[in-house]
Amino acid sequence: MSGHTITGRVGKRGAIYIALLATAFSGSVADFIAGTAYDTSLNPTDIVIMVAYVALTAWWCTEDSRRGPYRYPSGLARIFTLLFVPLGLAIYMLQSRRFPQALKTYLLFIGGLIIATAAGSWLGELFFPLIPPQR
Repeated sequence: MSGHTITGRVGKRGAIYIALLATAFSGSVADFIAGTAYDTSLNPTDIVIMVAYVALTAWWCTEDSRRGPYRYPSGLARIFTLLFVPLGLAIYMLQSRRFPQALKTYLLFIGGLIIATAAGSWLGELFFPLIPPQR
């Protein structure tokens, strides 16, 4: 073993994003395990996942600004990250990068989360099938 850690190979920013993808994936699977995948109301799993999204995205933005010549997230970006993660992330990207790079990074970031969530939902439904509640 070479003594490398995951943060040594992908960097701290990459490790935070991997944790965010794992959260998106496992949150979808957890909904099926808990039997709340088809709930239309907010449940405890949703709250934990939302807090994790906000915390990890804010941390990623901070690490991203430290990594390169990027600007530290402004107050506006931080506030909107707390209120609505996709909008706060978009504001940060547009403030820290040129438009083409901001758009590309944003789409890859959000696209990865959508794919991880969809994969978790697919796997959850495959291994923990639920029948939607009848009304």
